[in-house]
Amino acid sequence: MTTRLLRLLPLVLLAAAAAALLATGALHWLAPTAVLTQASDFLGLASSRPWLTGALLASAIAAVSALGLPGAAGLFAVSGFLLGVVPALAVAMAGTVLGTSVLFAALRLALSASRSLDPRASRVAAQSQQRFQRSPLLFALFLRALPVLPNGIATAVLALLRCRWPVFIAASAVGPLGNAGLLAWLGSQLAFELRSGRPLHAEMLADPRWWLPLLALALLVLVPALLRSRRGAIAER
Repeated sequence: MTTRLLRLLPLVLLAAAAAALLATGALHWLAPTAVLTQASDFLGLASSRPWLTGALLASAIAAVSALGLPGAAGLFAVSGFLLGVVPALAVAMAGTVLGTSVLFAALRLALSASRSLDPRASRVAAQSQQRFQRSPLLFALFLRALPVLPNGIATAVLALLRCRWPVFIAASAVGPLGNAGLLAWLGSQLAFELRSGRPLHAEMLADPRWWLPLLALALLVLVPALLRSRRGAIAER
């Protein structure tokens, strides 16, 4: 019993930290709306101390990812706003890999202490495991690339499927880059507009610099529905 409780302890501590952050609103200052409110101050910090800004943003992404909280996508956009697209991609990769690895390790440790699953749940888990084993890396990359799937859920699914560490780290590093790149581009364009002294207005959406990334994000969100409809059509035939 003592060994089982010790294996559950890291996950319990992460859950407690997540609840505390949500209750206190400690991460509110890094939300996109807060950054826009104090845009000039944040841009000044990023210009004078880019490495410190990148480290803070990577730490914030790692924190929300490790605690299974939503918000990583917003921080990708904030990173592009403050640092530009290429540095934002490096920040997104570092923060995502570090944070999800902490949560993944805690989940795997907790699962090793869990009791046997209900027989019906075991059958579902076995079927999912079979699909995963056909192409582990592609399956893991698909989970990580979906903008609508929070990091915490994707990490939990991969832990349940007993994903190997090399596959997990590779998927965590590469999977979010498409989503992060689009959001960072939008953030960088917003910073460009603010630095140019132009007012923000709805007509900006007519510019391809804005609507093309938004269209690409919408297509990424629709990927699961398109795949389901394709599977249904194949099954009917």
